Amino acid sequence: MSIQLKIRRGTAVQNDAFTGAEAELTYDTTNKGLRIHDGTTQGGYKVPVLVEVQRPALSNNYTWARRYSDGWVEQGGFIDGGTTGWETATITFPFEMSDTNYQLFCLGNWSDAQSSSCQVTAKTTTGATIRHANNTTTVQKTVWYTCGIGA
Repeated sequence: MSIQLKIRRGTAVQNDAFTGAEAELTYDTTNKGLRIHDGTTQGGYKVPVLVEVQRPALSNNYTWARRYSDGWVEQGGFIDGGTTGWETATITFPFEMSDTNYQLFCLGNWSDAQSSSCQVTAKTTTGATIRHANNTTTVQKTVWYTCGIGA
């Protein structure tokens, strides 16, 4: 027979008002996260937990995303580049961001040693527009990554 272990649990308000014993764990039922207590800090320390994932697949153009219980979001993917010169592309995020204060990184032409460039030209909470270029004669990929607080 298996043994079941239960830890204290409560809403975010209840956890915020609770001072647990040193090394005690509690579960926040509102935010679906764990808290670690030190015996003195009211509310303890929130431990971010992965709560939602989008895995890269052909159906989502190989975009991926992770959302954590503390609101942090990481997401990224590929954009097909042109052959030569500058092209504009729109990135649609799997998870909306809370505002436009997120970081967005892009790197073009990752498949070989040729040089390329990438510029972020506009940001919204649901995506971004970039200009990317390379100086090869074959279609290359631009890799993008963003992180910040989700909506």
